Amino acid sequence: MKIDQVLEAHKERRKKDKNAIMTTILKKAPPTHRTRSFQDDVMVAIDKSSGRLLYFDNDPKTRTFQVEMDIIKNHPEVTFRYDLLDCRIDICSPEVLSLFADNYDWEDLRKDFVIGILTSELLTDAIYTHVISGEYAARVKCLRTYEAVSMDVIHRWPYPFVPDNNFLSAGTSYTHRRNGRYIEKDVKLSGKCEIHSDTVIGEGSIIGDDTHIYSSVIGRRCKIGKNVVIKGSFIWDDAIIEDNVVIETSIVCNGARVLQKCNIQRGCVLSFNTSVGPGVNLPAHSKITTYEIPEGEEEDEIELKPINLGKYGNGKDWVSEFNKNNLLGVEYKISDEKEIDEEIKQEYDLIFHRGLVDALPSAGKDQENFEKEAHDIILNGITDDAAFENIAMELNALKFAYNESFANCCVMAVQTLLEHCSGKSGVALLTAVQSIMSKYSTNLIQKFFGPGEEEEETKIEVLWGFVEFCQEDKKEREEFKKLFPKLLQVFYDEDIVDEESILEWSKQAQKAEKKDEQFYKLALPFIDWLQQAEEESEEDDDEEEEDE
Repeated sequence: MKIDQVLEAHKERRKKDKNAIMTTILKKAPPTHRTRSFQDDVMVAIDKSSGRLLYFDNDPKTRTFQVEMDIIKNHPEVTFRYDLLDCRIDICSPEVLSLFADNYDWEDLRKDFVIGILTSELLTDAIYTHVISGEYAARVKCLRTYEAVSMDVIHRWPYPFVPDNNFLSAGTSYTHRRNGRYIEKDVKLSGKCEIHSDTVIGEGSIIGDDTHIYSSVIGRRCKIGKNVVIKGSFIWDDAIIEDNVVIETSIVCNGARVLQKCNIQRGCVLSFNTSVGPGVNLPAHSKITTYEIPEGEEEDEIELKPINLGKYGNGKDWVSEFNKNNLLGVEYKISDEKEIDEEIKQEYDLIFHRGLVDALPSAGKDQENFEKEAHDIILNGITDDAAFENIAMELNALKFAYNESFANCCVMAVQTLLEHCSGKSGVALLTAVQSIMSKYSTNLIQKFFGPGEEEEETKIEVLWGFVEFCQEDKKEREEFKKLFPKLLQVFYDEDIVDEESILEWSKQAQKAEKKDEQFYKLALPFIDWLQQAEEESEEDDDEEEEDE
Protein backbone atom coordinates (compact mmCIF):
# COMPACT_ATOMS: atom_id res chain seq x y z
CA MET A 1 0.00 0.00 0.00
CA LYS A 2 1.02 3.61 -0.49
CA ILE A 3 1.25 5.48 2.77
CA ASP A 4 1.80 8.97 1.32
CA GLN A 5 -1.90 9.86 1.16
CA VAL A 6 -2.50 8.67 4.72
CA LEU A 7 0.45 10.72 5.96
CA GLU A 8 -0.79 13.86 4.18
CA ALA A 9 -4.30 13.40 5.56
CA HIS A 10 -2.86 13.02 9.08
CA LYS A 11 -0.85 16.25 8.68
CA GLU A 12 -3.88 18.18 7.42
CA ARG A 13 -5.96 16.88 10.29
CA ARG A 14 -3.28 17.95 12.77
CA LYS A 15 -3.38 21.50 11.43
CA LYS A 16 -7.07 21.71 12.28
CA ASP A 17 -7.03 19.64 15.47
CA LYS A 18 -3.89 19.34 17.64
CA ASN A 19 -5.59 16.56 19.60
CA ALA A 20 -5.45 14.25 16.55
CA ILE A 21 -2.38 12.35 17.71
CA MET A 22 -2.64 9.11 15.74
CA THR A 23 -4.00 7.64 12.52
CA THR A 24 -4.24 3.87 12.47
CA ILE A 25 -4.58 1.90 9.22
CA LEU A 26 -7.22 -0.81 8.97
CA LYS A 27 -7.86 -3.10 6.02
CA LYS A 28 -11.17 -4.52 4.95
CA ALA A 29 -11.05 -8.27 5.62
CA PRO A 30 -13.83 -10.59 6.86
CA PRO A 31 -13.34 -12.50 10.15
CA THR A 32 -12.42 -15.69 8.28
CA HIS A 33 -9.81 -14.01 6.08
CA ARG A 34 -6.52 -15.93 5.97
CA THR A 35 -4.45 -12.96 7.20
CA ARG A 36 -6.61 -12.30 10.27
CA SER A 37 -5.24 -13.80 13.46
CA PHE A 38 -7.68 -15.43 15.85
CA GLN A 39 -5.70 -13.74 18.62
CA ASP A 40 -6.48 -10.29 17.21
CA ASP A 41 -10.27 -10.29 16.98
CA VAL A 42 -10.94 -6.64 16.11
CA MET A 43 -14.25 -4.89 16.74
CA VAL A 44 -14.38 -1.10 16.23
CA ALA A 45 -16.80 1.81 16.27
CA ILE A 46 -15.95 4.70 13.92
CA ASP A 47 -17.51 8.10 13.42
CA LYS A 48 -18.84 7.84 9.87
CA SER A 49 -18.17 11.43 8.82
CA SER A 50 -14.74 12.06 10.38
CA GLY A 51 -13.24 8.56 10.63
CA ARG A 52 -12.50 9.07 14.34
CA LEU A 53 -12.05 5.87 16.32
CA LEU A 54 -14.62 5.71 19.13
CA TYR A 55 -14.39 2.11 20.36
CA PHE A 56 -11.76 -0.61 20.02
CA ASP A 57 -11.67 -4.21 21.27
CA ASN A 58 -9.36 -6.94 20.00
CA ASP A 59 -9.73 -9.47 22.83
CA PRO A 60 -10.69 -12.87 21.33
CA LYS A 61 -12.38 -13.85 24.61
CA THR A 62 -14.90 -11.02 24.32
CA ARG A 63 -18.26 -12.28 23.04
CA THR A 64 -20.25 -9.05 23.48
CA PHE A 65 -19.40 -5.34 23.50
CA GLN A 66 -20.70 -2.38 25.46
CA VAL A 67 -20.54 1.21 24.22
CA GLU A 68 -21.05 4.29 26.36
CA MET A 69 -24.24 6.20 25.54
CA ASP A 70 -22.20 9.39 25.23
CA ILE A 71 -20.64 7.99 22.06
CA ILE A 72 -24.08 7.62 20.47
CA LYS A 73 -25.25 11.02 21.73
CA ASN A 74 -22.17 12.96 20.59
CA HIS A 75 -21.81 11.34 17.16
CA PRO A 76 -24.88 11.33 14.90
CA GLU A 77 -23.63 8.44 12.72
CA VAL A 78 -21.51 5.65 14.18
CA THR A 79 -20.38 2.62 12.16
CA PHE A 80 -19.73 -0.62 14.04
CA ARG A 81 -17.40 -2.89 12.09
CA TYR A 82 -16.19 -6.45 12.53
CA ASP A 83 -14.79 -6.76 9.00
CA LEU A 84 -11.48 -4.94 9.50
CA LEU A 85 -7.94 -6.21 9.92
CA ASP A 86 -5.67 -4.23 12.21
CA CYS A 87 -2.50 -3.86 10.13
CA ARG A 88 -0.61 -2.39 13.12
CA ILE A 89 0.52 0.47 10.91
CA ASP A 90 0.17 3.75 12.80
CA ILE A 91 1.10 7.33 11.99
CA CYS A 92 1.91 8.95 15.31
CA SER A 93 2.52 12.51 16.46
CA PRO A 94 5.26 13.25 19.04
CA GLU A 95 2.61 13.43 21.79
CA VAL A 96 2.28 9.64 21.64
CA LEU A 97 5.77 9.24 23.13
CA SER A 98 4.98 11.79 25.83
CA LEU A 99 1.82 9.93 26.79
CA PHE A 100 3.72 6.67 27.09
CA ALA A 101 6.28 8.41 29.32
CA ASP A 102 3.56 9.90 31.53
CA ASN A 103 1.69 6.60 31.85
CA TYR A 104 4.55 4.34 32.88
CA ASP A 105 2.29 1.27 33.26
CA TRP A 106 1.32 1.36 29.58
CA GLU A 107 3.16 -1.35 27.66
CA ASP A 108 1.03 -2.42 24.71
CA LEU A 109 0.10 0.05 21.95
CA ARG A 110 -3.39 -1.42 21.54
CA LYS A 111 -4.38 -2.90 24.90
CA ASP A 112 -2.99 0.00 26.95
CA PHE A 113 -2.52 3.06 24.74
CA VAL A 114 -5.46 2.93 22.30
CA ILE A 115 -7.99 1.68 24.84
CA GLY A 116 -6.54 4.08 27.44
CA ILE A 117 -7.09 7.09 25.15
CA LEU A 118 -10.61 6.00 24.17
CA THR A 119 -11.79 5.34 27.73
CA SER A 120 -10.04 8.20 29.55
CA GLU A 121 -12.24 10.87 31.12
CA LEU A 122 -9.27 13.25 31.42
CA LEU A 123 -7.46 12.97 28.08
CA THR A 124 -8.87 14.86 25.09
CA ASP A 125 -6.60 13.24 22.49
CA ALA A 126 -8.18 11.59 19.44
CA ILE A 127 -7.29 8.61 17.25
CA TYR A 128 -8.46 8.47 13.64
CA THR A 129 -8.70 5.59 11.19
CA HIS A 130 -7.86 5.09 7.54
CA VAL A 131 -9.58 2.07 5.97
CA ILE A 132 -7.97 0.62 2.86
CA SER A 133 -9.50 -1.67 0.26
CA GLY A 134 -7.90 -2.93 -2.92
CA GLU A 135 -4.38 -2.48 -1.53
CA TYR A 136 -2.28 -5.09 0.23
CA ALA A 137 -1.44 -4.82 3.92
CA ALA A 138 -1.13 -7.58 6.50
CA ARG A 139 0.52 -8.41 9.80
CA VAL A 140 2.23 -11.61 10.92
CA LYS A 141 0.81 -12.30 14.38
CA CYS A 142 0.95 -16.09 14.64
CA LEU A 143 2.08 -19.14 12.70
CA ARG A 144 -1.13 -19.20 10.71
CA THR A 145 -0.70 -15.62 9.49
CA TYR A 146 3.01 -16.31 8.89
CA GLU A 147 1.95 -19.03 6.48
CA ALA A 148 -0.77 -16.87 4.89
CA VAL A 149 1.41 -13.79 4.32
CA SER A 150 4.28 -15.93 3.01
CA MET A 151 1.97 -17.52 0.44
CA ASP A 152 0.61 -14.09 -0.52
CA VAL A 153 4.18 -12.96 -1.26
CA ILE A 154 4.79 -16.09 -3.35
CA HIS A 155 1.52 -15.43 -5.19
CA ARG A 156 2.77 -11.86 -5.82
CA TRP A 157 -0.08 -10.01 -4.10
CA PRO A 158 2.23 -7.33 -2.57
CA TYR A 159 4.06 -6.65 -5.88
CA PRO A 160 6.72 -5.18 -6.23
CA PHE A 161 7.66 -6.70 -2.84
CA VAL A 162 8.28 -10.13 -4.34
CA PRO A 163 11.33 -12.43 -4.03
CA ASP A 164 12.70 -12.01 -7.56
CA ASN A 165 13.00 -8.22 -7.21
CA ASN A 166 15.85 -8.96 -4.79
CA PHE A 167 15.77 -5.61 -3.02
CA LEU A 168 14.17 -6.71 0.26
CA SER A 169 17.44 -8.10 1.64
CA ALA A 170 21.05 -7.78 0.54
CA GLY A 171 22.64 -10.44 -1.61
CA THR A 172 19.58 -12.40 -2.73
CA SER A 173 19.45 -13.75 -6.28
CA TYR A 174 15.97 -15.21 -6.77
CA THR A 175 14.62 -15.80 -10.25
CA HIS A 176 10.90 -16.35 -10.86
CA ARG A 177 9.86 -19.41 -12.82
CA ARG A 178 6.46 -20.56 -13.95
CA ASN A 179 3.83 -21.63 -11.40
CA GLY A 180 5.28 -19.58 -8.58
CA ARG A 181 8.69 -21.22 -8.23
CA TYR A 182 11.55 -19.02 -7.00
CA ILE A 183 15.08 -20.39 -7.05
CA GLU A 184 18.34 -18.69 -6.07
CA LYS A 185 21.73 -19.27 -7.65
CA ASP A 186 23.98 -22.23 -6.77
CA VAL A 187 21.05 -24.50 -5.94
CA LYS A 188 21.77 -28.16 -6.73
CA LEU A 189 18.67 -30.04 -7.81
CA SER A 190 18.86 -33.72 -8.62
CA GLY A 191 17.58 -34.59 -12.08
CA LYS A 192 15.04 -36.90 -10.43
CA CYS A 193 13.61 -34.49 -7.86
CA GLU A 194 10.31 -32.64 -8.38
CA ILE A 195 9.87 -29.00 -7.35
CA HIS A 196 6.17 -28.26 -7.48
CA SER A 197 4.35 -24.92 -7.66
CA ASP A 198 4.57 -22.14 -5.06
CA THR A 199 8.00 -23.17 -3.79
CA VAL A 200 11.03 -21.07 -2.86
CA ILE A 201 14.57 -22.50 -2.64
CA GLY A 202 17.47 -20.49 -1.25
CA GLU A 203 21.10 -20.27 -2.37
CA GLY A 204 23.40 -23.22 -1.79
CA SER A 205 20.67 -25.74 -0.97
CA ILE A 206 20.92 -29.33 -2.21
CA ILE A 207 17.89 -31.48 -3.10
CA GLY A 208 18.33 -35.25 -3.56
CA ASP A 209 16.85 -37.87 -5.90
CA ASP A 210 13.12 -38.66 -5.87
CA THR A 211 12.37 -35.80 -3.48
CA HIS A 212 9.08 -33.93 -3.87
CA ILE A 213 8.59 -30.39 -2.52
CA TYR A 214 5.14 -28.82 -2.57
CA SER A 215 4.24 -25.20 -1.69
CA SER A 216 7.14 -24.82 0.72
CA VAL A 217 9.95 -22.40 1.47
CA ILE A 218 13.46 -23.85 1.65
CA GLY A 219 16.11 -21.56 3.14
CA ARG A 220 19.79 -21.24 2.27
CA ARG A 221 22.40 -24.01 2.54
CA CYS A 222 19.82 -26.66 3.39
CA LYS A 223 20.65 -30.29 2.68
CA ILE A 224 17.65 -32.38 1.73
CA GLY A 225 18.25 -36.06 1.05
CA LYS A 226 16.65 -38.68 -1.17
CA ASN A 227 13.01 -39.74 -1.26
CA VAL A 228 11.86 -36.83 0.93
CA VAL A 229 8.36 -35.33 0.80
CA ILE A 230 7.87 -31.76 2.08
CA LYS A 231 4.39 -30.22 1.92
CA GLY A 232 3.33 -26.71 2.92
CA SER A 233 6.33 -26.27 5.23
CA PHE A 234 9.07 -23.76 6.03
CA ILE A 235 12.61 -25.10 6.22
CA TRP A 236 14.92 -22.36 7.46
CA ASP A 237 18.65 -21.85 6.76
CA ASP A 238 21.22 -24.61 7.33
CA ALA A 239 18.63 -27.28 8.16
CA ILE A 240 19.41 -30.92 7.34
CA ILE A 241 16.70 -33.32 6.19
CA GLU A 242 18.00 -36.85 5.68
CA ASP A 243 16.64 -39.61 3.41
CA ASN A 244 13.07 -40.99 3.51
CA VAL A 245 11.59 -38.18 5.60
CA VAL A 246 8.04 -36.76 5.39
CA ILE A 247 7.33 -33.22 6.67
CA GLU A 248 3.84 -31.74 6.49
CA THR A 249 2.76 -28.18 7.33
CA SER A 250 5.58 -27.60 9.81
CA ILE A 251 8.49 -25.28 10.54
CA VAL A 252 12.08 -26.50 10.78
CA CYS A 253 14.27 -23.72 12.15
CA ASN A 254 17.93 -22.82 11.51
CA GLY A 255 20.38 -25.64 12.10
CA ALA A 256 17.71 -28.23 12.98
CA ARG A 257 18.20 -31.83 11.85
CA VAL A 258 15.62 -34.43 10.85
CA LEU A 259 17.33 -37.80 10.54
CA GLN A 260 16.41 -40.75 8.35
CA LYS A 261 12.91 -42.26 8.15
CA CYS A 262 11.18 -39.62 10.30
CA ASN A 263 7.60 -38.49 9.87
CA ILE A 264 7.04 -34.92 11.07
CA GLN A 265 3.29 -34.59 11.32
CA ARG A 266 1.44 -31.38 10.63
CA GLY A 267 1.72 -28.38 12.89
CA CYS A 268 5.15 -29.19 14.36
CA VAL A 269 7.84 -26.61 15.12
CA LEU A 270 11.46 -27.77 15.44
CA SER A 271 13.34 -24.88 17.01
CA PHE A 272 16.96 -23.87 16.46
CA ASN A 273 19.56 -26.67 16.50
CA THR A 274 17.11 -29.35 17.59
CA SER A 275 17.44 -32.91 16.28
CA VAL A 276 14.88 -35.66 15.65
CA GLY A 277 15.50 -39.29 14.70
CA PRO A 278 16.18 -41.60 13.18
CA GLY A 279 12.89 -43.41 12.67
CA VAL A 280 10.68 -41.09 14.76
CA ASN A 281 7.00 -40.38 14.13
CA LEU A 282 6.68 -36.95 15.74
CA PRO A 283 3.09 -36.27 16.92
CA ALA A 284 1.15 -33.43 15.34
CA HIS A 285 1.61 -29.94 16.85
CA SER A 286 4.75 -30.85 18.81
CA LYS A 287 7.02 -27.88 19.56
CA ILE A 288 10.59 -29.02 20.13
CA THR A 289 13.15 -26.72 21.73
CA THR A 290 16.61 -26.83 23.28
CA TYR A 291 15.67 -24.04 25.72
CA GLU A 292 16.32 -24.82 29.36
CA ILE A 293 14.62 -23.08 32.28
CA PRO A 294 17.44 -21.52 34.35
CA GLU A 295 18.22 -23.45 37.54
CA GLY A 296 16.39 -22.06 40.53
CA GLU A 297 13.82 -20.25 38.43
CA GLU A 298 10.28 -21.18 37.55
CA GLU A 299 8.25 -20.47 34.45
CA ASP A 300 4.54 -20.25 35.20
CA GLU A 301 3.38 -20.21 31.60
CA ILE A 302 5.52 -22.97 30.09
CA GLU A 303 6.49 -26.55 30.80
CA LEU A 304 9.27 -28.54 29.16
CA LYS A 305 8.37 -32.21 28.87
CA PRO A 306 10.57 -35.13 27.78
CA ILE A 307 9.53 -36.59 24.43
CA ASN A 308 10.81 -39.48 22.33
CA LEU A 309 13.03 -37.87 19.69
CA GLY A 310 15.02 -41.00 18.77
CA LYS A 311 18.56 -42.18 19.39
CA TYR A 312 20.19 -38.90 18.30
CA GLY A 313 17.34 -36.60 19.29
CA ASN A 314 18.04 -33.30 20.96
CA GLY A 315 15.33 -31.20 22.63
CA LYS A 316 12.18 -31.24 24.74
CA ASP A 317 8.51 -30.63 24.05
CA TRP A 318 7.50 -27.04 24.85
CA VAL A 319 4.03 -26.99 26.39
CA SER A 320 2.30 -23.82 27.51
CA GLU A 321 -1.19 -22.59 28.23
CA PHE A 322 -0.80 -20.36 25.17
CA ASN A 323 -0.12 -23.18 22.70
CA LYS A 324 -1.88 -26.06 24.41
CA ASN A 325 -4.32 -27.76 22.01
CA ASN A 326 -3.18 -25.44 19.21
CA LEU A 327 -3.09 -26.24 15.56
CA LEU A 328 -0.18 -24.72 13.66
CA GLY A 329 -0.94 -21.04 13.46
CA VAL A 330 -4.46 -21.38 14.82
CA GLU A 331 -3.99 -20.20 18.37
CA TYR A 332 -6.60 -21.18 20.91
CA LYS A 333 -6.25 -19.37 24.21
CA ILE A 334 -7.99 -21.58 26.73
CA SER A 335 -9.78 -19.87 29.60
CA ASP A 336 -11.64 -21.34 32.57
CA GLU A 337 -10.57 -24.83 31.47
CA LYS A 338 -13.34 -24.87 28.85
CA GLU A 339 -12.73 -27.07 25.85
CA ILE A 340 -12.84 -25.59 22.39
CA ASP A 341 -16.00 -26.25 20.47
CA GLU A 342 -15.21 -29.37 18.43
CA GLU A 343 -17.11 -28.10 15.39
CA ILE A 344 -14.99 -24.91 15.27
CA LYS A 345 -11.80 -26.92 15.71
CA GLN A 346 -12.76 -29.20 12.82
CA GLU A 347 -13.59 -26.19 10.67
CA TYR A 348 -10.16 -24.61 11.27
CA ASP A 349 -8.55 -27.98 10.64
CA LEU A 350 -10.41 -28.27 7.36
CA ILE A 351 -9.50 -24.76 6.22
CA PHE A 352 -5.82 -24.75 7.04
CA HIS A 353 -4.54 -28.29 7.36
CA ARG A 354 -6.45 -30.82 5.32
CA GLY A 355 -3.72 -31.07 2.69
CA LEU A 356 -1.70 -29.06 0.22
CA VAL A 357 -4.07 -28.63 -2.72
CA ASP A 358 -7.16 -27.83 -0.67
CA ALA A 359 -5.39 -25.55 1.81
CA LEU A 360 -3.70 -23.64 -1.00
CA PRO A 361 -6.23 -23.72 -3.85
CA SER A 362 -4.29 -21.47 -6.23
CA ALA A 363 -1.39 -23.92 -6.06
CA GLY A 364 -3.39 -26.85 -7.39
CA LYS A 365 -6.93 -27.14 -8.63
CA ASP A 366 -7.33 -23.54 -9.83
CA GLN A 367 -4.06 -23.78 -11.74
CA GLU A 368 -5.19 -26.99 -13.43
CA ASN A 369 -8.60 -25.52 -14.28
CA PHE A 370 -7.05 -22.37 -15.74
CA GLU A 371 -4.63 -24.34 -17.91
CA LYS A 372 -7.38 -26.66 -19.17
CA GLU A 373 -9.78 -23.83 -19.99
CA ALA A 374 -7.06 -21.67 -21.58
CA HIS A 375 -5.95 -24.64 -23.69
CA ASP A 376 -9.53 -25.25 -24.88
CA ILE A 377 -10.12 -21.57 -25.71
CA ILE A 378 -6.95 -21.31 -27.82
CA LEU A 379 -7.26 -24.74 -29.48
CA ASN A 380 -10.92 -24.17 -30.39
CA GLY A 381 -10.00 -20.74 -31.74
CA ILE A 382 -7.27 -22.23 -33.96
CA THR A 383 -9.51 -25.09 -35.15
CA ASP A 384 -12.44 -22.79 -35.95
CA ASP A 385 -10.13 -20.11 -37.37
CA ALA A 386 -11.81 -17.65 -35.00
CA ALA A 387 -11.04 -13.93 -35.09
CA PHE A 388 -7.86 -13.07 -33.20
CA GLU A 389 -9.62 -10.48 -31.04
CA ASN A 390 -12.24 -13.04 -29.96
CA ILE A 391 -9.60 -15.51 -28.78
CA ALA A 392 -7.70 -12.75 -26.99
CA MET A 393 -10.89 -11.43 -25.36
CA GLU A 394 -11.87 -14.88 -24.02
CA LEU A 395 -8.35 -15.56 -22.75
CA ASN A 396 -8.22 -12.15 -21.08
CA ALA A 397 -11.55 -12.78 -19.33
CA LEU A 398 -10.20 -16.13 -18.09
CA LYS A 399 -7.05 -14.40 -16.84
CA PHE A 400 -9.11 -12.10 -14.60
CA ALA A 401 -11.45 -14.89 -13.49
CA TYR A 402 -8.51 -16.92 -12.15
CA ASN A 403 -6.32 -13.94 -11.24
CA GLU A 404 -3.57 -15.36 -13.44
CA SER A 405 -0.45 -13.63 -14.72
CA PHE A 406 0.31 -12.39 -18.22
CA ALA A 407 3.18 -14.88 -18.29
CA ASN A 408 0.92 -17.90 -17.75
CA CYS A 409 -1.42 -16.71 -20.51
CA CYS A 410 1.53 -16.39 -22.90
CA VAL A 411 2.92 -19.79 -21.94
CA MET A 412 -0.46 -21.47 -22.50
CA ALA A 413 -0.78 -19.76 -25.89
CA VAL A 414 2.67 -20.91 -27.04
CA GLN A 415 2.26 -24.46 -25.71
CA THR A 416 -1.16 -24.87 -27.34
CA LEU A 417 0.11 -23.54 -30.68
CA LEU A 418 3.03 -25.98 -30.53
CA GLU A 419 0.70 -28.83 -29.65
CA HIS A 420 -1.37 -28.03 -32.74
CA CYS A 421 1.73 -28.79 -34.81
CA SER A 422 2.30 -32.22 -33.20
CA GLY A 423 2.38 -35.31 -35.39
CA LYS A 424 4.96 -33.91 -37.80
CA SER A 425 8.74 -34.19 -37.81
CA GLY A 426 11.80 -32.61 -39.36
CA VAL A 427 11.26 -29.91 -41.98
CA ALA A 428 7.47 -30.38 -41.92
CA LEU A 429 7.34 -29.66 -38.19
CA LEU A 430 9.63 -26.64 -38.50
CA THR A 431 7.52 -25.22 -41.34
CA ALA A 432 4.29 -25.77 -39.38
CA VAL A 433 5.65 -23.97 -36.30
CA GLN A 434 6.94 -21.09 -38.44
CA SER A 435 3.54 -20.71 -40.07
CA ILE A 436 1.42 -20.79 -36.92
CA MET A 437 3.77 -18.55 -34.89
CA SER A 438 3.84 -16.01 -37.73
CA LYS A 439 0.04 -15.99 -37.71
CA TYR A 440 -0.53 -15.70 -33.95
CA SER A 441 2.56 -13.93 -32.57
CA THR A 442 1.45 -10.33 -33.06
CA ASN A 443 -2.29 -10.98 -32.89
CA LEU A 444 -2.37 -13.16 -29.74
CA ILE A 445 0.88 -13.91 -27.92
CA GLN A 446 2.26 -10.36 -27.83
CA LYS A 447 -1.05 -9.02 -26.48
CA PHE A 448 -0.26 -10.82 -23.20
CA PHE A 449 3.34 -9.68 -22.74
CA GLY A 450 2.27 -7.38 -19.91
CA PRO A 451 3.31 -3.80 -19.16
CA GLY A 452 6.84 -2.44 -18.68
CA GLU A 453 9.33 -4.72 -16.94
CA GLU A 454 6.78 -7.52 -16.84
CA GLU A 455 7.22 -8.00 -20.61
CA GLU A 456 10.80 -9.21 -20.25
CA GLU A 457 9.86 -11.53 -17.40
CA THR A 458 7.03 -12.96 -19.50
CA LYS A 459 9.39 -13.71 -22.39
CA ILE A 460 11.70 -15.63 -20.04
CA GLU A 461 8.68 -17.59 -18.75
CA VAL A 462 7.74 -18.41 -22.36
CA LEU A 463 11.17 -19.97 -22.83
CA TRP A 464 10.78 -22.06 -19.67
CA GLY A 465 7.29 -23.01 -20.88
CA PHE A 466 8.83 -24.15 -24.17
CA VAL A 467 11.33 -26.29 -22.24
CA GLU A 468 8.52 -27.73 -20.12
CA PHE A 469 6.56 -28.58 -23.28
CA CYS A 470 9.54 -30.47 -24.75
CA GLN A 471 10.01 -32.40 -21.48
CA GLU A 472 6.50 -33.85 -21.42
CA ASP A 473 6.46 -37.64 -21.46
CA LYS A 474 4.99 -37.99 -24.92
CA LYS A 475 6.65 -39.57 -27.94
CA GLU A 476 5.97 -36.63 -30.31
CA ARG A 477 7.75 -34.22 -27.92
CA GLU A 478 11.07 -35.78 -28.96
CA GLU A 479 10.63 -34.22 -32.40
CA PHE A 480 10.37 -30.75 -30.82
CA LYS A 481 13.43 -31.45 -28.68
CA LYS A 482 15.47 -32.37 -31.77
CA LEU A 483 14.57 -29.04 -33.36
CA PHE A 484 14.92 -27.00 -30.16
CA PRO A 485 17.61 -24.53 -31.42
CA LYS A 486 15.81 -24.00 -34.76
CA LEU A 487 12.45 -23.50 -33.06
CA LEU A 488 14.13 -21.08 -30.68
CA GLN A 489 15.21 -19.06 -33.72
CA VAL A 490 11.58 -19.09 -34.95
CA PHE A 491 10.52 -17.58 -31.61
CA TYR A 492 13.25 -14.95 -32.03
CA ASP A 493 12.36 -14.14 -35.63
CA GLU A 494 8.66 -13.74 -34.77
CA ASP A 495 9.45 -11.41 -31.81
CA ILE A 496 8.04 -13.82 -29.23
CA VAL A 497 11.38 -13.60 -27.42
CA ASP A 498 14.32 -11.26 -27.87
CA GLU A 499 18.07 -11.32 -27.37
CA GLU A 500 17.91 -10.05 -23.80
CA SER A 501 15.38 -12.67 -22.65
CA ILE A 502 17.27 -15.51 -24.37
CA LEU A 503 20.56 -14.53 -22.73
CA GLU A 504 18.90 -14.17 -19.30
CA TRP A 505 17.21 -17.56 -19.74
CA SER A 506 20.57 -19.09 -20.70
CA LYS A 507 22.11 -17.82 -17.42
CA GLN A 508 19.30 -19.41 -15.44
CA ALA A 509 19.44 -22.66 -17.45
CA GLN A 510 23.16 -23.10 -16.83
CA LYS A 511 22.47 -23.27 -13.08
CA ALA A 512 19.27 -25.32 -13.36
CA GLU A 513 18.71 -29.01 -12.70
CA LYS A 514 20.19 -31.40 -15.25
CA LYS A 515 16.95 -32.07 -17.14
CA ASP A 516 16.69 -28.29 -17.79
CA GLU A 517 20.40 -27.68 -18.36
CA GLN A 518 20.41 -30.00 -21.39
CA PHE A 519 18.24 -27.49 -23.26
CA TYR A 520 20.86 -24.79 -22.66
CA LYS A 521 23.39 -27.08 -24.34
CA LEU A 522 21.03 -27.67 -27.27
CA ALA A 523 20.52 -23.91 -27.64
CA LEU A 524 24.22 -23.04 -27.29
CA PRO A 525 24.96 -22.67 -31.04
CA PHE A 526 22.10 -20.18 -31.42
CA ILE A 527 23.15 -18.32 -28.24
CA ASP A 528 26.73 -18.09 -29.53
CA TRP A 529 25.42 -16.71 -32.81
CA LEU A 530 23.38 -14.08 -30.96
CA GLN A 531 26.37 -12.96 -28.88
CA GLN A 532 28.61 -12.86 -31.95
CA ALA A 533 26.05 -10.80 -33.87
CA GLU A 534 25.84 -8.36 -30.95
CA GLU A 535 29.63 -7.97 -30.84
CA GLU A 536 29.78 -7.34 -34.61
CA SER A 537 26.99 -4.76 -34.27
CA GLU A 538 28.91 -2.95 -31.54
CA GLU A 539 32.08 -2.95 -33.67
CA ASP A 540 30.14 -1.48 -36.63
CA ASP A 541 28.75 1.25 -34.36
CA ASP A 542 32.24 2.08 -33.12
CA GLU A 543 33.55 2.32 -36.71
CA GLU A 544 30.68 4.65 -37.69
CA GLU A 545 31.45 6.90 -34.70
CA GLU A 546 35.14 7.02 -35.70
CA ASP A 547 34.22 7.92 -39.32
CA GLU A 548 32.10 10.79 -38.05
